[in-house]
Amino acid sequence: MPSLRGVGENVIAGLLGLLILAGVAWAVSTLDVPVPLWAVLLVAIIACVAGVAIGRLLRFGEDLLAYQADLIGEAILALRNVAAGQLDVSFEDFIERGVLAPARFGLSAVSGEEIRLSVLEFDDDAQTFRMLYESGHSLGRKNNFSLPKASLAGHALESGDLQWTNNVDEDNRWSRHPLANDNRSYRSLASMPIIVGDTAVAVLNVVSSEKGAFLTSDLTYIELLGGFIGLAWAMDSDAGQSHRLGASEEPSAPERKGN
Repeated sequence: MPSLRGVGENVIAGLLGLLILAGVAWAVSTLDVPVPLWAVLLVAIIACVAGVAIGRLLRFGEDLLAYQADLIGEAILALRNVAAGQLDVSFEDFIERGVLAPARFGLSAVSGEEIRLSVLEFDDDAQTFRMLYESGHSLGRKNNFSLPKASLAGHALESGDLQWTNNVDEDNRWSRHPLANDNRSYRSLASMPIIVGDTAVAVLNVVSSEKGAFLTSDLTYIELLGGFIGLAWAMDSDAGQSHRLGASEEPSAPERKGN
């Protein structure tokens, strides 16, 4: 894990701001004239703004790209170990804990931003999406989740392509859920179809509480995650079919007895 990802943006900004303030304080101490309070406050504000700006630049630079690549690489290695029988985990645990949970921290974020990931499957009978897997959502959200097809996820499922917006309030492909909590409102949203063969079987949904949340690298990252989950999904389906085929070919009890 890159070192900067382990340090909060507010810590980076604070340290840089302190350095700037220390430099200004030293410069002021060399003056022979009194400095008004408003000038001191102005310098403090400028130092804080500069610290936050520099901290965000550090966090959104090449370090983020390297971290995203590391996460994808670790997920591929984990899938290889699962396929080889070296990791005895369920498909649900693998997707939620091995893919979605670490993937949340690979997306660019500002202090206080909430990011949630989920895999949604469309229920033809109910004509709504249900949440199969998630990371970052509130407890019980998966069981009580229901999203109509007239949504960004529905557009992604139908088109077979990534659909995204950095401002849901100004995008007519998005409509607010009637049961949504005002305190958990979302500003940016991305939906990536999970393709198995030629069919979109589900959608990877990424929501952020901030406007303008997705950088170009984030969108590429989300596309790669969707493709990886599709690969894992296909492997799990093939394994299940092979198991059922093997079970159906086993002789029944009367056959084994020669009757």
